[in-house]
Amino acid sequence: MAGRVLMGVVIVLASAAWAPAAMKTLVLKDGSTVTGDVSETAGGYLVKSKYGSREISRDDVAKVTDVMSFSEEYKQKLAGIDAKSADDHVKVGQWAYDRNQLSVAEKEVREALDIDKDHAKAKKLLELLTAGTGTGSVGPKEGTTGPDEPPAVKPGEIALAGPGDIQKIRLSELTSDENQLPIVFSNDVVKRFLKTPLGKEIADDAKALQRFQALTPAARAVRIRDAVAGTADAADILKDVAVKSDPRVIVRMREKVWTRVALRCGSRECHGGAKLNGVIRLVNRPDAGAAAAYTNFILLDGMVGKTGDRLIDRNEPERSLLLQYGLPNDLPPKDGQLRHAKVKGWLPLYKNTGDGAYQDVLRWISSLRKDRGDLSLDYTAPEGVKLDFGGSLEGVLQPAKPLGGSGGDTKDDGSDKVPETQPEPGPDTGAPAPPEKPADPGAASGAP
Repeated sequence: MAGRVLMGVVIVLASAAWAPAAMKTLVLKDGSTVTGDVSETAGGYLVKSKYGSREISRDDVAKVTDVMSFSEEYKQKLAGIDAKSADDHVKVGQWAYDRNQLSVAEKEVREALDIDKDHAKAKKLLELLTAGTGTGSVGPKEGTTGPDEPPAVKPGEIALAGPGDIQKIRLSELTSDENQLPIVFSNDVVKRFLKTPLGKEIADDAKALQRFQALTPAARAVRIRDAVAGTADAADILKDVAVKSDPRVIVRMREKVWTRVALRCGSRECHGGAKLNGVIRLVNRPDAGAAAAYTNFILLDGMVGKTGDRLIDRNEPERSLLLQYGLPNDLPPKDGQLRHAKVKGWLPLYKNTGDGAYQDVLRWISSLRKDRGDLSLDYTAPEGVKLDFGGSLEGVLQPAKPLGGSGGDTKDDGSDKVPETQPEPGPDTGAPAPPEKPADPGAASGAP
């Protein structure tokens, strides 16, 4: 009898220590959130998501909340607004937009414009939704090529990437498993490749040649690209390997990264306008499609901040200024992290490192090739901006005018403002926040 009672106690304790998993959000004491299938353990919580598992101590958790579906949260948002207020509909639209629920976002923005046809923020968001910076029921279809030639440059706008550079980037960022992409090998380029020094090694080995011929077009293109990289044959061979639609990296950039950046640091009131602010210049032209997307990819990938840190650091993604400068200034820096200068009107991209928007951008940067070599792009950097793709940083990106130091607000001349109404950061995606890597302890905070 005593044995059965003891066993019953053990079973009860085990059940209490390992409750069934349920979709929940852990709000941590540092302000970050983690969402996933949460099971309670003896010492805290085990969070499982498609990005992996993470065990979190109970001492680090402020509270545990249930996760609502998007439709449930949307209904709650609608119940809390004034149905006759254009501002309220825009706020809900921006909230949906930041969660990639573009059909809902468009519906709410159009509701706002029905109430106030001149509502500036509604018109701006509708422009983004219908002219190609997002995806879904509005915007471009995934993988579209865009025009053969870049659109004409408007007065005050910077030059856009041409078709040659777009092809170089597509091939450079292609991965061997992207079998859905149309790839064209022209001018007997495969035969010519097999006559190059590295190609002959394949051609002279019957089994190696058989394996090469069995590769999918994407895998064959990657094999050719990597084999001739840095050789005298590279330019002649690679010009005849054409990737006819956007690789995964570019699709994700347009879906997950630019849709957020365009409304904040990439807005026309900040770094996406005709005027150079600090050392950053971006293109906010929804009408320019692929040309604008690839131009922004070149700029983000090549620009370096005044501290020497890159906007996109392929080798140490957490050090990317696109992440560091997007965090709130009042969030204490850890291990030498940098923060954006205090500029009037500036708003952060993310709540914290656990924010879903931060995680989306971090995962995108982490997915980039670590060593993509010299692309020999023909693109000419905008006036006042120098691009560096891995060489010496000496003299790179001398600012035309400082955006502002870290000691206080700059004088408001209207050039650094961003729209007052901004989308809330997206929901946490469930990815456990990666550990922060130390940056240069001697680096000072400043604007990019």
